[in-house]
Amino acid sequence: MKFSKTVWWTVPALTVLIALALIVSCSSDDGGDDNGGGQAKWTIMLYGAGNNDLDLANNGTSYIVQDVQDMQKVGSQQGLNMIAMVSRYGGGGNARYYKVEYHPSENPNQISSPELENLGTRDMSDPQTLRNFINYCKANFPAERYHLIIDDHGAGWPGSCSDDLAGAGGLLTLPETREAIASSDLGRVDILTWHACLMGMVEVAYELRSVCEYMTACQFVMPMENILGADIWLGWLKDNQSASNDQYSRKIVQSVIERAQFKQKTTHYAMMKMSEMQNLGAALGNFGNILVQEGGQHWNEVLNAWNSTHATNLDNPKYVDVREFTNQIQAQPSLATINLINSNAVNVRNAINSAIPFTDTYFHSPTQPVPRGGVNVYIPWQMDQFLPDSVSYSSLQWRATNWHSFISTFVRSLGQQSPTGRCCYNSNQSCQDVTQAQCNQLGGTWTQGATCAQGCGGGGTNCATNCASATQISLGQVVECNLTGSQGDANWLRVNITTGQYRFEMATTGANDYDVYTFSPCGSQLGCLSEATGPNEDFVCNFTGSGELFIAVAIWTGSGPFQFRITQVGVTDEPGAVVLK
Repeated sequence: MKFSKTVWWTVPALTVLIALALIVSCSSDDGGDDNGGGQAKWTIMLYGAGNNDLDLANNGTSYIVQDVQDMQKVGSQQGLNMIAMVSRYGGGGNARYYKVEYHPSENPNQISSPELENLGTRDMSDPQTLRNFINYCKANFPAERYHLIIDDHGAGWPGSCSDDLAGAGGLLTLPETREAIASSDLGRVDILTWHACLMGMVEVAYELRSVCEYMTACQFVMPMENILGADIWLGWLKDNQSASNDQYSRKIVQSVIERAQFKQKTTHYAMMKMSEMQNLGAALGNFGNILVQEGGQHWNEVLNAWNSTHATNLDNPKYVDVREFTNQIQAQPSLATINLINSNAVNVRNAINSAIPFTDTYFHSPTQPVPRGGVNVYIPWQMDQFLPDSVSYSSLQWRATNWHSFISTFVRSLGQQSPTGRCCYNSNQSCQDVTQAQCNQLGGTWTQGATCAQGCGGGGTNCATNCASATQISLGQVVECNLTGSQGDANWLRVNITTGQYRFEMATTGANDYDVYTFSPCGSQLGCLSEATGPNEDFVCNFTGSGELFIAVAIWTGSGPFQFRITQVGVTDEPGAVVLK
């Protein structure tokens, strides 16, 4: 913190909680089971990777611990073992094994269940850590069936379990996850549940199809606020221990949606039958090949189908709903006349029907409902997005489907086409989804891949340079500005907020060093701020009341473009690191 930097504001600063940056989201007991020497029906294994901001983002307390507390509302009992591995950033990265017992009324950050073992600092992104945990559960809590819950940030096909301490921010990749389970003493689990963002992808399920019978996952960015509903489905399992894996997986999905409705959080969740993933992968791979072979003269329609596949502020725009994409392909005038494209699109949807036995989505106002078929697939739209991903993407078993070849053709084709994007003009009061050439005619600022549904928040030189005319933005929106001038010059933004905790992210390039300050209203005393050295600012503040918050992104050194985003903690859990990679 460079304390001299606030001099130009000439007002004192308030204390601010600095959030942790991510990379873009599991004693006194003797250690035995409670089954009188017999084998339990189920062992539930929670792998809680909390060496990141999930350990602090719940108003300074841990969301990972909150998940354990939900399990404690049922607790281990005859026929049902519950074991949790919990690592905590606030505990210096130490990881502990717990036998989850009945403790229904806990204070925040409290786990009253007996600690089985203190493992010291562990890298939760290391596959050996996951393998050791599975082996421990198998040796000490044997059961007829096993359920593994991976609880952390998720990034979709790149992986999960970011560890900002022992793992230096690295991820547990999908191949590492698969190998950790496959090489464990279990070899596979009955059900794998992701309490992590964006893991509802065909690439994820395809990679893990040999190590579990069912997988449950979300297509969306999940809210940080716990909506897993473990107490609901564990309470059901307690009374239905002989239920099939299909029935249990279905209950997990239903419980997530039930808890999301109660907490008023938009979310999606689905169960996936892993024995059907080979068929789905083959169907989608053939569909990609046919689009290349038969649709080559109509790539503008392929792009239009991609543009027409709906997205929300909880989606990664590079992850596309498979079912809707095939429907949008068949809605294109020329592509719809090609029999091979039509028949292969139907084949993909039939495969989805078999692979996704149950999927559900809850949309809480003001989020508008959009189609959700249960599983996403990776379709970037720019070469500079695909090239950095291409090596790791091609390392997945998904490579066998040849989908990466379709992506390469799709992305390269855009160099000869005119993709549409968001055009903000008339001082950001007007917006159209048009080509870049059309936007130039309107005198607007064009953003490829974005849509007017995401709103305009100022782009490039249109961002305001004083508080009185601050550019209006919305929560979750990525704002792009071009900040010029000298030390103390700033771009001004404003956003409507209510009582809650908010995360501020700003990123610029090169040797630039910008800082972020807040006021409410203009001309008031300086509120929370961040003056971290370097090109990135990432911090969390608490606010009480409702109204407009004014934000200044100010030059300390340098000049040039930056990106900014504000999100409400516990409402939208944004994946990845700061918004500018």
